[in-house]
Amino acid sequence: MDILITIDDILEMTARLYETEATQKFYDALPMECFLSRWGEEFYGDIPVMLEEDDTMRDVMDVGEIAFWPPGNAFCIVFGPTPMSRGEEPVLASDAIPLGLITDCPLSELSAKGDEVECIIEAL
Repeated sequence: MDILITIDDILEMTARLYETEATQKFYDALPMECFLSRWGEEFYGDIPVMLEEDDTMRDVMDVGEIAFWPPGNAFCIVFGPTPMSRGEEPVLASDAIPLGLITDCPLSELSAKGDEVECIIEAL
């Protein structure tokens, strides 16, 4: 399953979702709009879907991964180190459900964005 993520009506990126129950529930809830705040090299923000914690959860992500963070009911786009990182490896504030991987956007374009962005997530 592929999704389209549009940031500020300008930057479009495609992500391929992993094959899990959580990602299917996320996909079924699309489309959705949200505002994302920046935390280091991660954008996160509340979305109108709740996903159950599962055994895929982890706090260390790969650059380019998208995730769902249950404590904040938040969608996350991970594009580099966060304040929790001890190097270049992205570390979230706590465990999150990995949803997928961005497949076609130079992530450096996200670094140029400010502290808050508008995000639209759609099924492809």
